[in-house]
Amino acid sequence: NLGMDDVLSYQDSFKWYDIMARKAYNYPYGEDYYELDTTDRNLCGDEDDNGEESEEWDEYHQYYCEETRTCYRNGLEISVDVDCLDDFDYIESRNEYYHRDDTACCGCCGEHILKEDGLYSELTREYCCCELCKWEAENQYRKEFMGHTDYELCAKPDGTAEIVIWNEQAGAYRKFSIRTAVLDKLIMELRRGYLNGQPIENPDERHYNSYLDSFLSEVSYEYDTFEEAV
Repeated sequence: NLGMDDVLSYQDSFKWYDIMARKAYNYPYGEDYYELDTTDRNLCGDEDDNGEESEEWDEYHQYYCEETRTCYRNGLEISVDVDCLDDFDYIESRNEYYHRDDTACCGCCGEHILKEDGLYSELTREYCCCELCKWEAENQYRKEFMGHTDYELCAKPDGTAEIVIWNEQAGAYRKFSIRTAVLDKLIMELRRGYLNGQPIENPDERHYNSYLDSFLSEVSYEYDTFEEAV
């Protein structure tokens, strides 16, 4: 159902167009037909109404425009209108534009990165641009989790953490040493509604304190149990 100025799709064998019936055939049909050329842009021929010959084809949006630039989508080059790059992110490290499906925003510094170049965190479920940003993003996530408990967290770059809680009766702190990977397992389990492999009935952030108590009693090493408060 073509109008005279409509852009034609690629023509192969169906290049005889019956204007009255508005159908294309692979042989001459009827009395009022138009033989489409594979290079014709529309039924009026190769020339546009405005006579401009410098327009470029936007492969992404499928239209002609004044200027395109090379971008990347799914690892392939694609020409895109320079005035319509909303679906593409500029990746500074590559000095190129990539489709947003192929990019991510660093969970720590916010820089746009290619997913294939980034580091994915199972804990935060985000991509990060480097090891330092990944560690900082994960540590912030752990602290936010601890914000729902009476415990305080001090994570270390060596993969361990100290978890501290004030013991009111003893007037001292209780300290636990735990590997951050083990703590991360707890957080991810609670996110799925489990604790020590068992489903939790009606999991709630308000109960994280008791969940952590139970967890630490089984997997952590407690030391200086009643260390005096400083």
